[in-house]
Amino acid sequence: MAFFLNKEVNLSFGQIVRIDSDERSFYARVVNAESSSTLDTIEQLREAEGREAYGPYSAYRSVDAILFLEKRAAKARSPTFNPDYRDKVYTASEEDCSVLKLSGALELGRLRSGEQLLGSAGISIEAIPLMMDMFGMTGSGKTNTELILNAQIIDRSPETVAIIFDFAGQLLDGKGIKPQKGLKDHALFHSKVRYYSAKDKKWPWACTR
Repeated sequence: MAFFLNKEVNLSFGQIVRIDSDERSFYARVVNAESSSTLDTIEQLREAEGREAYGPYSAYRSVDAILFLEKRAAKARSPTFNPDYRDKVYTASEEDCSVLKLSGALELGRLRSGEQLLGSAGISIEAIPLMMDMFGMTGSGKTNTELILNAQIIDRSPETVAIIFDFAGQLLDGKGIKPQKGLKDHALFHSKVRYYSAKDKKWPWACTR
């Protein structure tokens, strides 16, 4: 979906917004934005170069967002349709956080709406045995999220348990040119983790009870 942004409102990529549409509320994640005007491309170039002045015209910012949840009364589900034209869009609030149920015992980070901190984001321990996938572009934070999740699993052992295959060694040693901590730097690593290395003629490493 796409919507227009008022000049006094600030948004960030990845931010969650709410769209109220009659008896339903939709939730979406901001993925892109572009600035434009009601002028044609050639007219915009002439205006920018100072060769010709046009008016009146409107300048605007269009924001693209991906719908991921629909709420109707007390029930939340995957979106069944799009919001209507001219429905109002709002930044997420603490109440929206409770609707989305983003918090969990295994804390992965904090949810922000602009400069406002709304609460923690995480997953429940019961979600660990289920199949999960993590997708994102290079540099979007997949490895960092995995590091935090695995550290939380170590913290809560033996309540939680996992087998981790780290073929590139980025989770164990950290990644990047600058020194970065990995799971081997965890305070409970030597007491809670069994580590196996192919370099030492052992198998990949695992976190066990």
